[in-house]
Amino acid sequence: MMMMKEVKLVLKKQPKVATDAEVVSPDHFAGKSPKEIGQLKVYHGRKELPLSEFFEIEGEAGSSPGETSILVRGDLKKFKRIGMRMSAGKVVIEGDVGLHLGAQMSGGEIILRGNAGQWLGAEMSGGIIRVEGDVGPLAAANYPGSVEGMRGGIIHVKGNVGERLGRKMQRGTVIVEGDVGSFAGAMMRGGTIILLGKAGEALGYNMRRGTIISLSGELDLLPTFVYDCTYQPTFIKFYYVNLKKYGIELPKEFYDGVYDRYSGDLGELGKGEILILKKQ
Repeated sequence: MMMMKEVKLVLKKQPKVATDAEVVSPDHFAGKSPKEIGQLKVYHGRKELPLSEFFEIEGEAGSSPGETSILVRGDLKKFKRIGMRMSAGKVVIEGDVGLHLGAQMSGGEIILRGNAGQWLGAEMSGGIIRVEGDVGPLAAANYPGSVEGMRGGIIHVKGNVGERLGRKMQRGTVIVEGDVGSFAGAMMRGGTIILLGKAGEALGYNMRRGTIISLSGELDLLPTFVYDCTYQPTFIKFYYVNLKKYGIELPKEFYDGVYDRYSGDLGELGKGEILILKKQ
C-alpha cells in the first residue's frame, strides 16, 4: 500500500486581490522540501509572489504526486485554481475556497470542508471531488469556447449548487444532495447527474445524451421532454453499489425505487433521459 506524506499549509496573510494558486497541488509539491514549496510562485494580481508570502508551510511531500497529501487551512475565497490539473494525490481544504477548484483534474482526490466558488471540477476527466458545503455556478461544466465539460470522475456535493451544473458534460458522475440552480445538465452529451434536492428551471435544456436522476419528484420539465414509461432501472442498482465503494451513501429508495422516464431534449438529438423517482 502506498504511504502518503503530508504537507500542511496554514494561511497567515489574506491576499488583497484574487490570487492564482494552481501550484497548490501534489503535482507541483512532489519531491520538494518545505523551503522549495514555499518558493513556488503564485500570481497576486499582476505580481508574482512566493507561496510562503501567504502560508506557513510544514511537513514533507512524497517523492511522487500519488504519495503526496496537502492539508490547507484558512479562508481561501480569494485563492483560485487550487488542485487544477492535478493527476494524483490528495488535497484537503478546511475553509471556503475560490474559483476553479479541481478544474481539469485527471486523478487524485479533493476534499473540501467548506464552500467553493464557480467552475468546480470544470472539464475534469478523472479523480473525485467531495464538498461538504455549497458550490457556485458552472460546476462540472465546460469553459467558454470548449465543446466538452466534465469527461470523467466523480463530484459529490452535500450542499447546494448554482446554475448550469454539468453544462456540456460528456462522462462522469455528479451527486448533489442539496438543490441545484437553473439549466442543470444543459447541453449534456453523456454522464450522470443524481439530484437529491430540488432543481431549477430548464433542467436538461438541449441535452443530447446522458442521464439525470431526480429523487425529489418536484420538477417542472420542459415541454421538449416526453414521458416514456414507469419502471425499475437495473443500472441504478449498479450505481448504488459502485458509489458505496467510494463512501457515497445514497438513500435506499434510490436503489429499489420506481421511476418515471422522460426522454429529450427533442429539440436536440433526444436521446437523453430524466428519471424521476415515483413517490409511494
